[in-house]
Amino acid sequence: MLRMAVTCEEKGLLVSSWYVSHPVIPLNKIITNLNVDMIGRTDTLPHPDRNYIYIIGADRLSSDVDGIIKKINAIYTKLELDERFNVRNDPFQLYFHSDHYNFAKQGIPVTFFFSSFHADYHKASDEIDKIDFDILCKRTQLIYYTAWELANGAAKPVVAKKVE
Repeated sequence: MLRMAVTCEEKGLLVSSWYVSHPVIPLNKIITNLNVDMIGRTDTLPHPDRNYIYIIGADRLSSDVDGIIKKINAIYTKLELDERFNVRNDPFQLYFHSDHYNFAKQGIPVTFFFSSFHADYHKASDEIDKIDFDILCKRTQLIYYTAWELANGAAKPVVAKKVE
């Protein structure tokens, strides 16, 4: 398992673009990319409670990845898996605007875990005391268990859909 911290997303996905052109692990050996960004806060969009996470792209290349996330969530974390930003007509087009997309363009299944925008998004006022550590922990558990399941699965997720 490779864990990679990337930056420069706002400048054009520079690091992930460079990585897929210069991989440490051959791209055909990468089973999925789990992109995690801003999962410690909540947003102002309607949710029954703060027990949610947005998932973007899990079903776009492989229904296997989508199924694994949903299975893991049902067993361990029971979060609301909100897919409102995963729709093709999403005005933000988040699927195409975060580091996972450079992997998706290579046919690698991806999922973008996100808790959405908030009042301090990309501002100096986004301080650590505003993080909700309880929900951050629960969201991290979903991602960890998903990674564990994918890394220890008997087979790679099948890529059965075309790259968008």
